[in-house]
Amino acid sequence: AFLSLSGSNTSYKRIDYFTYEDSDPIQETDFESYIGFMTKGGANYNIDDNHNIFANVGYFERAPDFDAVFPNNENIVNSEAENEKIFSVEAGYGFRSSNLRIDLNLYRTQWLDRTQVQSIVVRGDEEGEEDQQYFGNLLGVDALHQGVELEFEYKPWEVLTVNGMFSYGDWRWSNDITNVQFFDEEQAPVGEPVDLFIEDTPVGNQPQTSLALGLNAEVFPGTFIR
Repeated sequence: AFLSLSGSNTSYKRIDYFTYEDSDPIQETDFESYIGFMTKGGANYNIDDNHNIFANVGYFERAPDFDAVFPNNENIVNSEAENEKIFSVEAGYGFRSSNLRIDLNLYRTQWLDRTQVQSIVVRGDEEGEEDQQYFGNLLGVDALHQGVELEFEYKPWEVLTVNGMFSYGDWRWSNDITNVQFFDEEQAPVGEPVDLFIEDTPVGNQPQTSLALGLNAEVFPGTFIR
Protein backbone atom coordinates (compact mmCIF):
# COMPACT_ATOMS: atom_id res chain seq x y z
CA ALA A 1 0.00 0.00 0.00
CA PHE A 2 1.13 3.56 -0.52
CA LEU A 3 0.11 7.16 0.16
CA SER A 4 1.66 10.26 -1.38
CA LEU A 5 1.09 13.95 -0.72
CA SER A 6 2.59 16.98 -2.41
CA GLY A 7 2.03 20.71 -2.70
CA SER A 8 3.01 23.44 -5.12
CA ASN A 9 2.77 27.16 -5.69
CA THR A 10 2.61 28.52 -9.24
CA SER A 11 3.10 32.27 -9.76
CA TYR A 12 2.49 34.09 -13.05
CA LYS A 13 3.63 37.55 -14.08
CA ARG A 14 3.16 39.25 -17.44
CA ILE A 15 5.32 42.00 -18.96
CA ASP A 16 4.23 43.49 -22.31
CA TYR A 17 6.59 45.90 -24.10
CA PHE A 18 4.52 45.99 -27.30
CA THR A 19 0.96 46.84 -26.29
CA TYR A 20 1.77 49.23 -23.44
CA GLU A 21 4.02 52.31 -23.19
CA ASP A 22 6.88 52.40 -20.70
CA SER A 23 4.92 54.93 -18.66
CA ASP A 24 1.85 52.69 -18.49
CA PRO A 25 1.55 51.29 -14.93
CA ILE A 26 0.14 47.99 -16.18
CA GLN A 27 3.01 47.29 -18.57
CA GLU A 28 4.18 44.88 -15.86
CA THR A 29 1.76 43.01 -13.62
CA ASP A 30 2.17 41.74 -10.11
CA PHE A 31 2.57 38.04 -9.51
CA GLU A 32 -0.63 35.98 -9.45
CA SER A 33 -0.18 32.87 -7.31
CA TYR A 34 -2.12 29.62 -7.26
CA ILE A 35 -1.69 26.95 -4.61
CA GLY A 36 -1.96 23.38 -5.87
CA PHE A 37 -1.67 19.98 -4.25
CA MET A 38 -1.88 16.27 -4.97
CA THR A 39 -2.92 13.34 -2.83
CA LYS A 40 -2.92 9.76 -4.05
CA GLY A 41 -3.25 6.40 -2.38
CA GLY A 42 -3.51 2.80 -3.45
CA ALA A 43 -2.96 -0.83 -2.65
CA ASN A 44 -1.86 -4.00 -4.41
CA TYR A 45 -2.68 -7.52 -3.28
CA ASN A 46 -0.77 -10.55 -4.53
CA ILE A 47 -3.30 -13.37 -4.63
CA ASP A 48 -0.54 -15.90 -5.34
CA ASP A 49 2.68 -16.08 -7.31
CA ASN A 50 0.82 -15.42 -10.60
CA HIS A 51 -2.17 -13.18 -9.88
CA ASN A 52 -2.51 -9.72 -8.34
CA ILE A 53 -5.17 -7.02 -8.08
CA PHE A 54 -4.74 -3.34 -7.34
CA ALA A 55 -6.65 -0.08 -6.93
CA ASN A 56 -5.62 3.58 -6.77
CA VAL A 57 -7.46 6.82 -6.08
CA GLY A 58 -6.17 10.37 -6.38
CA TYR A 59 -7.24 14.01 -6.23
CA PHE A 60 -5.22 16.82 -7.80
CA GLU A 61 -5.51 20.58 -8.03
CA ARG A 62 -3.18 22.36 -10.41
CA ALA A 63 -2.80 25.98 -11.46
CA PRO A 64 -4.77 27.23 -14.47
CA ASP A 65 -2.87 27.84 -17.69
CA PHE A 66 -1.14 31.17 -18.18
CA ASP A 67 -3.61 32.10 -20.95
CA ALA A 68 -6.49 31.64 -18.53
CA VAL A 69 -4.96 34.01 -15.99
CA PHE A 70 -4.07 36.67 -18.61
CA PRO A 71 -6.55 36.06 -21.45
CA ASN A 72 -6.43 37.75 -24.85
CA ASN A 73 -2.77 38.81 -24.52
CA GLU A 74 -3.62 41.60 -22.11
CA ASN A 75 -2.24 42.56 -18.71
CA ILE A 76 -5.67 42.25 -17.16
CA VAL A 77 -6.02 39.47 -14.60
CA ASN A 78 -8.94 37.12 -15.03
CA SER A 79 -10.50 37.01 -11.57
CA GLU A 80 -12.50 33.90 -12.51
CA ALA A 81 -9.46 31.71 -13.25
CA GLU A 82 -9.53 28.67 -10.96
CA ASN A 83 -7.36 25.65 -10.29
CA GLU A 84 -8.07 22.67 -12.50
CA LYS A 85 -9.45 19.80 -10.40
CA ILE A 86 -8.88 16.15 -11.23
CA PHE A 87 -10.37 13.16 -9.42
CA SER A 88 -9.19 9.77 -10.66
CA VAL A 89 -9.96 6.16 -9.73
CA GLU A 90 -8.42 3.05 -11.28
CA ALA A 91 -8.47 -0.67 -10.59
CA GLY A 92 -6.80 -3.54 -12.30
CA TYR A 93 -5.63 -7.13 -12.51
CA GLY A 94 -2.24 -8.58 -13.33
CA PHE A 95 -0.97 -12.01 -14.32
CA ARG A 96 2.65 -13.14 -14.31
CA SER A 97 4.18 -16.45 -15.35
CA SER A 98 7.52 -17.54 -16.73
CA ASN A 99 6.60 -16.54 -20.30
CA LEU A 100 3.41 -14.44 -20.09
CA ARG A 101 2.58 -11.04 -18.59
CA ILE A 102 -0.94 -9.51 -18.70
CA ASP A 103 -2.09 -6.17 -17.24
CA LEU A 104 -5.73 -5.07 -17.28
CA ASN A 105 -6.69 -1.61 -16.04
CA LEU A 106 -10.04 0.19 -15.65
CA TYR A 107 -10.03 3.95 -15.06
CA ARG A 108 -12.43 6.84 -14.52
CA THR A 109 -11.20 10.44 -14.31
CA GLN A 110 -13.28 13.57 -13.73
CA TRP A 111 -11.53 16.75 -14.91
CA LEU A 112 -13.20 19.95 -13.67
CA ASP A 113 -12.55 23.63 -14.45
CA ARG A 114 -10.26 22.90 -17.38
CA THR A 115 -8.96 25.84 -19.39
CA GLN A 116 -9.02 25.58 -23.17
CA VAL A 117 -7.89 27.90 -25.96
CA GLN A 118 -10.20 27.16 -28.89
CA SER A 119 -9.51 28.38 -32.43
CA ILE A 120 -11.89 28.47 -35.36
CA VAL A 121 -11.26 29.26 -39.03
CA VAL A 122 -13.83 31.18 -41.09
CA ARG A 123 -13.39 30.64 -44.81
CA GLY A 124 -13.36 33.64 -47.11
CA ASP A 125 -16.72 34.15 -48.83
CA GLU A 126 -15.37 35.59 -52.04
CA GLU A 127 -12.58 34.55 -54.39
CA GLY A 128 -9.29 35.95 -53.20
CA GLU A 129 -10.63 36.71 -49.73
CA GLU A 130 -8.34 35.29 -47.06
CA ASP A 131 -9.52 32.90 -44.38
CA GLN A 132 -9.79 34.38 -40.89
CA GLN A 133 -8.75 32.65 -37.70
CA TYR A 134 -10.35 33.52 -34.38
CA PHE A 135 -9.48 32.48 -30.81
CA GLY A 136 -11.53 32.06 -27.65
CA ASN A 137 -10.57 31.29 -24.06
CA LEU A 138 -12.85 28.68 -22.54
CA LEU A 139 -13.04 28.54 -18.74
CA GLY A 140 -14.80 26.06 -16.47
CA VAL A 141 -14.78 23.20 -18.97
CA ASP A 142 -15.56 19.80 -17.40
CA ALA A 143 -14.76 16.39 -18.88
CA LEU A 144 -15.14 12.72 -17.98
CA HIS A 145 -12.49 10.25 -19.15
CA GLN A 146 -13.18 6.56 -18.61
CA GLY A 147 -12.09 3.38 -20.26
CA VAL A 148 -10.19 0.11 -20.17
CA GLU A 149 -6.58 -0.71 -21.08
CA LEU A 150 -5.01 -4.12 -21.74
CA GLU A 151 -1.32 -4.91 -22.22
CA PHE A 152 0.39 -8.26 -22.69
CA GLU A 153 3.82 -9.74 -23.40
CA TYR A 154 4.24 -13.38 -24.43
CA LYS A 155 7.56 -15.15 -24.87
CA PRO A 156 6.95 -18.54 -26.55
CA TRP A 157 10.69 -19.06 -27.03
CA GLU A 158 13.77 -17.44 -25.60
CA VAL A 159 14.47 -15.66 -28.90
CA LEU A 160 10.93 -14.41 -29.64
CA THR A 161 8.69 -11.96 -27.78
CA VAL A 162 5.15 -11.01 -28.80
CA ASN A 163 3.66 -7.87 -27.23
CA GLY A 164 0.48 -5.95 -27.70
CA MET A 165 -1.99 -3.50 -26.24
CA PHE A 166 -5.63 -2.50 -26.57
CA SER A 167 -7.18 0.67 -25.22
CA TYR A 168 -10.83 1.67 -25.36
CA GLY A 169 -11.91 5.04 -24.00
CA ASP A 170 -15.09 7.02 -23.66
CA TRP A 171 -14.00 10.64 -23.14
CA ARG A 172 -16.72 13.27 -23.23
CA TRP A 173 -17.27 16.89 -22.28
CA SER A 174 -19.59 17.17 -19.29
CA ASN A 175 -21.07 20.66 -19.62
CA ASP A 176 -22.00 23.43 -22.01
CA ILE A 177 -20.00 26.67 -22.00
CA THR A 178 -21.74 30.03 -22.12
CA ASN A 179 -20.74 33.58 -22.94
CA VAL A 180 -17.53 32.82 -24.86
CA GLN A 181 -15.97 35.83 -26.61
CA PHE A 182 -13.83 35.19 -29.69
CA PHE A 183 -11.01 37.49 -30.84
CA ASP A 184 -9.11 37.95 -34.07
CA GLU A 185 -5.31 37.79 -34.41
CA GLU A 186 -5.11 41.47 -33.41
CA GLN A 187 -6.99 40.68 -30.18
CA ALA A 188 -10.06 42.64 -31.28
CA PRO A 189 -13.42 41.14 -30.23
CA VAL A 190 -15.33 39.43 -33.04
CA GLY A 191 -19.11 39.59 -32.85
CA GLU A 192 -21.09 38.91 -29.69
CA PRO A 193 -20.26 36.25 -27.07
CA VAL A 194 -21.59 32.83 -28.00
CA ASP A 195 -22.72 29.67 -26.20
CA LEU A 196 -21.00 26.36 -27.01
CA PHE A 197 -23.25 23.32 -26.67
CA ILE A 198 -20.60 20.65 -26.15
CA GLU A 199 -22.09 18.55 -23.35
CA ASP A 200 -21.82 14.79 -24.05
CA THR A 201 -19.75 15.29 -27.22
CA PRO A 202 -16.43 13.38 -27.49
CA VAL A 203 -13.14 14.99 -26.52
CA GLY A 204 -11.26 15.40 -29.78
CA ASN A 205 -7.68 15.64 -31.07
CA GLN A 206 -6.57 12.37 -29.46
CA PRO A 207 -7.36 8.70 -30.07
CA GLN A 208 -9.77 7.04 -27.69
CA THR A 209 -9.51 3.54 -29.20
CA SER A 210 -6.12 2.12 -30.15
CA LEU A 211 -4.61 -1.26 -30.86
CA ALA A 212 -0.98 -2.35 -31.23
CA LEU A 213 0.81 -5.64 -31.92
CA GLY A 214 4.54 -6.24 -32.05
CA LEU A 215 7.21 -8.91 -32.45
CA ASN A 216 10.81 -8.88 -31.26
CA ALA A 217 12.98 -11.72 -32.60
CA GLU A 218 16.67 -12.31 -31.90
CA VAL A 219 17.81 -13.82 -35.22
CA PHE A 220 21.48 -13.94 -34.15
CA PRO A 221 23.07 -13.19 -30.78
CA GLY A 222 22.80 -9.44 -30.33
CA THR A 223 20.87 -8.98 -33.62
CA PHE A 224 17.12 -8.31 -33.46
CA ILE A 225 14.25 -7.87 -35.88
CA ARG A 226 11.31 -5.88 -34.59
